[in-house]
Amino acid sequence: MTHTIPFQAGRGTHPRQDCSESPGFWDGLPRIINIGTITREYSAPEVKQSHVFSTNDLPSRLFMGTLDPDSFQRNDSGWRANYVDADPDTGVSLEYFMKEHRHAMTQRWRGREVITHCRADELYRHLLQAYAVFPESWDSKAKEEFEAAYNLKYLATGPGDPSFAYFPDGAFMAIINPVPIARLRNLIACRQAMESDTAIASFVSLKAVLGISMVGYLENYPEVPNNSTEHYFHEFSLTGIPPYREPKWERIDEGLEGVVARRYHYNIFVVCPFRELGRVLTHLYQHSLIGKANADDTSDCFSRPEFAAIVGHSPALTGLRNYRYLDSKKSRVVVYPVFTGRATMEELSKPDSLPAAEQAIEQAEAWSRKLKHQLTQEI
Repeated sequence: MTHTIPFQAGRGTHPRQDCSESPGFWDGLPRIINIGTITREYSAPEVKQSHVFSTNDLPSRLFMGTLDPDSFQRNDSGWRANYVDADPDTGVSLEYFMKEHRHAMTQRWRGREVITHCRADELYRHLLQAYAVFPESWDSKAKEEFEAAYNLKYLATGPGDPSFAYFPDGAFMAIINPVPIARLRNLIACRQAMESDTAIASFVSLKAVLGISMVGYLENYPEVPNNSTEHYFHEFSLTGIPPYREPKWERIDEGLEGVVARRYHYNIFVVCPFRELGRVLTHLYQHSLIGKANADDTSDCFSRPEFAAIVGHSPALTGLRNYRYLDSKKSRVVVYPVFTGRATMEELSKPDSLPAAEQAIEQAEAWSRKLKHQLTQEI
């Protein structure tokens, strides 16, 4: 059982109030750290559908699967081929009916099937019609399975919401969650592990982006100090960046009051096709970059509500404004004004202009150490 403890203002002048507005405060802290991009070889010959005679004439991968060379069959009526994935009950069956000049495509994700019929063209991009609206059965299953396994919030598309998909990998997803400066190097190890994972068959992009959020602590737990100065350094110790305002007791919403911390922090910013989402989440968890769902032990920050990952469809998620969630125990309210924080979309789209990951992380670590030393001297 938890008990709310009256929040106490710190004694004396608060260290570096509104320090983020000070000239030169952000000098040396990279706004974006490009961890890297994983890509796999892909081929798509431009061959008329009626002239497809072997797997050499087909795209090497298609949405939820990679071409199975032993699956191709052709007869007078047309042809068919299967695309398979490392996950069970996941893949694509594609058929071409010569007389009707038509494709029939069956996609499966973890046993949930979606069937699409459409007129054929030579580049297969017409098959993107299957993603005009993202399959609700996939969204509901992903939400159920991933929220049960990890400390995350899965944002499904709403009824009639457009889906953003690309050929040949289909719908793209984004994973965003706070990451302490002290864990940034875990992202490099995570990327290297994913690069070596042969089950990852398409594309994964990893960045760390300087962001901002507000946390309303509705209950005081042992790990949350009830003194403003102590809470200030508590947030600093978690993220490696101090809050930009003194934590204080505020009214958050109708009927909700608590200690509000307005914090700067890096966000993990991962983009991958829906096909790869489960594998990417597994790697992030194995490298201590997301937490376990409903963990009783909250000694690791990633098990706490204020470090929950947000998973949703990209680019819709990256453009979301003022996203707010209340955790299941009603102990935290977390608000993200914008997930991309201080970074611009132009910067996000030009990874080659960013410094190497090792160099950028060293800069962030040095910045955090220097500021911590300065603030400690002022107490």
